[in-house]
Amino acid sequence: MMSGVGGCNEDGAEVDLDTTKRELFDHLTNRKPEALNAVLPVLNAHPSDAALLLMAVTAALLDELPQPALRYLNRFTKRFVPFAVEHQLLRAIALAQQGMWKQAAQIVRHQGAHALYNSIQHVPCGWALLSWYRDWLRQIERAEQRRTAPVLKPVKSPRPVGRQPMADRGGLAH
Repeated sequence: MMSGVGGCNEDGAEVDLDTTKRELFDHLTNRKPEALNAVLPVLNAHPSDAALLLMAVTAALLDELPQPALRYLNRFTKRFVPFAVEHQLLRAIALAQQGMWKQAAQIVRHQGAHALYNSIQHVPCGWALLSWYRDWLRQIERAEQRRTAPVLKPVKSPRPVGRQPMADRGGLAH
């Protein structure tokens, strides 16, 4: 059960922010529904907390709500310097969730898939949600491969060169 935002749990006992963050971490890690709704009250109480902003982004993405994810990601990037390219990883997933596969693939190409995979360690629940992040990156890469794959035209049989027998021209053969 989640702790109260006001610093007290249901019994009225004091709960510190670190305990609340651990509970949110468990909520996200276990991919419980309504992840963003669990994070928002705590984020509203601590709006400039970097970890909570990234938890809100992650929660929105888990709930497949890319618009709020991008909004919280923009708040994060305006206030904080990312450790690596984790913000680009989150942005690529949000764009993919919006169906903007080409733009998501551009981020993957520009940043490099390896750098994005490595940045998973810097997002909340990164290792716990490793397969979820990797699955999104693979989907983006596959969508780009399908988009850029050459379209093969049907192969026509070559026309015979020279004279054709009369039977092939619709005439009678002698």
